[in-house]
Amino acid sequence: MFEWTYVVPVVTALLGLFLGHLLSKRREDEKRKRELRVEYLVEAYRKLERASQPTSGAYRSEDVESAVADIQLFGDKGQVKLAHDFCEAASCGDGSLLQDLLEDLRKELRKELNLDRIGLPPVRPFRISANKQIQATRKPRA
Repeated sequence: MFEWTYVVPVVTALLGLFLGHLLSKRREDEKRKRELRVEYLVEAYRKLERASQPTSGAYRSEDVESAVADIQLFGDKGQVKLAHDFCEAASCGDGSLLQDLLEDLRKELRKELNLDRIGLPPVRPFRISANKQIQATRKPRA
């Protein structure tokens, strides 16, 4: 005669293993997506920051185009809107919205990387010239 008393615990254990595997896979997938998103947004931030104060040879339009494309792909709704607004303004020769985009990216990346929330001043890149002099960029907007 068939013993049902052994079937229920075995089926329950198998269902538990299956559900645990599904949940674990989902967590891993979400973690991979998050890591990929952060990686691309950090690179976009670096490219835009580098372009925000062009010096001899530092500015490359391909970097800006690539950064904007990455933000449009991996950014949240607000970042995509800021990237779009920056593109519209830049096409008219006004790059002033780049600062807003950089600040939003910095804020989001600090949050994603679980870094402390601090009252950060506006992004203010600096460059070291060929003769080793540090050049601070424009003062932050009021």
